[in-house]
Amino acid sequence: MLTVEMIREHIQDYPEKNRLLCEYEFSDDEICIAIRGATSQYNTYPPHHIRLQESFPDNFNELMMQGTLAKMFRGKAFQQFRNQLNFQDGGASGGLNDKGQPYSQLAENLQAKFRANCLTLKKSINYGDGFGEIGSDYISLPFY
Repeated sequence: MLTVEMIREHIQDYPEKNRLLCEYEFSDDEICIAIRGATSQYNTYPPHHIRLQESFPDNFNELMMQGTLAKMFRGKAFQQFRNQLNFQDGGASGGLNDKGQPYSQLAENLQAKFRANCLTLKKSINYGDGFGEIGSDYISLPFY
């Protein structure tokens, strides 16, 4: 199952690596909400009978990582846009919370990959479920 620690490790979200913030960029609650959101989104893609629960198999971690990060960066983009402040002083210009556009682009890229991979995976599972076995009484006979 995908964990908060796995997400943090993947995006290197540690206070010592966030030199400007000196703290985590994403709270544990934000990450957990994004995981639930990605799981819910996976479940909305057709076919609807193939669903994930809160805990999903380990082989879904990479897929769910994409969906979770897309949700996280989308939320962070909203925060950045809401609090953006550009300024000029003495010929120098700068900005606070001006990473909304890069976060939004990153979220869009991850979301597109997540959606495509979800649909491909669900089709694959659906095709696999469509071809079962036909039993035979001859299976129990000894072959000499």
